[in-house]
Amino acid sequence: MKRRITFCLVMLVICFSVKAQNLVPNPSFEEYTTCPGGISELYFTTGWGNFGSTPDYYNSCCIYPHAAGVPNNFCGHQYAQDGNAYAGIGGSFPSWYRDFIGIQLIQPLLIGEKYYVSFYASLTLDSMWAMNVAFDKLGVKFFASVFTDSVNQANMVNNNAQVYSNLIITDTVGWTNITGSFIADSAYKLMVVGFFFDSIHLNYIKFFNHPSGKNMFNYYLDNFYVSTTPNGVLEIPDVNLNIYPNPVKDILNIRGDIKRSDEILLYDMQMRKVPFKIIKTQNLFQLNVSSLSNGIYLLKLIKKEGNYFSKKIIINN
Repeated sequence: MKRRITFCLVMLVICFSVKAQNLVPNPSFEEYTTCPGGISELYFTTGWGNFGSTPDYYNSCCIYPHAAGVPNNFCGHQYAQDGNAYAGIGGSFPSWYRDFIGIQLIQPLLIGEKYYVSFYASLTLDSMWAMNVAFDKLGVKFFASVFTDSVNQANMVNNNAQVYSNLIITDTVGWTNITGSFIADSAYKLMVVGFFFDSIHLNYIKFFNHPSGKNMFNYYLDNFYVSTTPNGVLEIPDVNLNIYPNPVKDILNIRGDIKRSDEILLYDMQMRKVPFKIIKTQNLFQLNVSSLSNGIYLLKLIKKEGNYFSKKIIINN
């Protein structure tokens, strides 16, 4: 009997230690009251609210072809990162009509406690809807009070958020994982998701021009996680880089926290890899881009640990 009790206690400790509580209810939008059938129907998914403009809800239970289904819907084609559903936010640029979604946490955050955050995003590009722009700084912001949805967007866009992406999120095929951590300085009860930075503080890529002259964006969102336990959430370290000159004519210098094992890639606006000559020295990469055509490119630095950093580069020979 004594051995059995000891064994059960050990198993109990192990089970308790590996199970992290996710403070986000309905994190993958699987719970719903009604199957979505069209645009702007986030209110059909349990717990989530509209905190600006017209966010969307997508679920494989949708019976209307190319409406609000998964994987096919009116914005594009994407399988869920987790389960059978996801949400979507969009807007226009530079006028910044933009969507926000939010949800009340299971319990308030503890002041002074470190919290880890993770969620996934996937870009949509579509010529019919003029969805032609990608941005960085997609993130989450926490609020101490639980207020009603559809708030004034001016209260949201104040160039501040606890966790956001420093990378321009361009992947339309897979899902980009956005992660980070922060120390709670208030008993936050509400989490809101979107772009909290104004156009001056955002980096963007415009993939094509639309005949209407409009510039629109749309991101699918899925699988949110907030907890005191990392549970696979990697803290993305700050990348201290000095990239100059930009615009560049012939030699682009990249100085800072870089190693010979780090990988440098360059993409054009169609996200095709572009060849270039590179010289690597300690803490300095020199890229010879003199043979490339003038235009906007995306520079991507991939660290050995798997983290990466991207920046828009203008070549003007």
